[in-house]
Amino acid sequence: MEDPIISSTYTNEVSKRGLNDDITPGKGWEIWGEHAGICDGTYNSECQREGECVLQGRNAARGAIIGNEYSGWLVVTLKGVKEAIIILKLHLWHEASESTRTEGWTSVSNERNLRSSFLRAVESNATMPVDAGERHRSLRRDTDPTPQPDTMAFEYAIDGKIHRLPRDEFFSAVKGLQRVVDVLTILDDPNFTAEPKDVEIAVRMTGCGRECTYGVTHIYWA
Repeated sequence: MEDPIISSTYTNEVSKRGLNDDITPGKGWEIWGEHAGICDGTYNSECQREGECVLQGRNAARGAIIGNEYSGWLVVTLKGVKEAIIILKLHLWHEASESTRTEGWTSVSNERNLRSSFLRAVESNATMPVDAGERHRSLRRDTDPTPQPDTMAFEYAIDGKIHRLPRDEFFSAVKGLQRVVDVLTILDDPNFTAEPKDVEIAVRMTGCGRECTYGVTHIYWA
């Protein structure tokens, strides 16, 4: 079966999807930390065994599709949404150096634009405080996410309708269920649809360059 995340991310047939014209699949996403083999944690699976004895080590991985502002939109089609519940599982602790695809990029999908570069420079100079520690305030979570600038925002789209969560609203909405398990509900609406339907979602970060490198590990829907 074709992976819906990978296949949807790299398709360029935007016109066939009926998305907002501003939502174009980004080019800066990559798979990180995913090991070969079955890695579901069952006793007989084979993946990333550690320790002197193969029965001693763990075999679970923390793979994700990772990106940042320059990665652009991550676009995914969810099949047969009926109960109108969509939840993202995220990794918020990645470092910029782990996003190798966007290394050296200064614009979304590495498409240089003088006007946008100028505006980013103006915005950066206007919002850069004297104390860098103040700009990167601690978010005080059990699994510390990478600190983010005040200008950072998380955006998600459902069937082309874009919603925006500024930094503090985003981290308030993210729920830490346990260590390294952070989830964000982007849809919970019983009136969303009367019949099962395919739903296209898209997510991205803005206002943070490569600082906001993060991972999408799972998408749950019903």
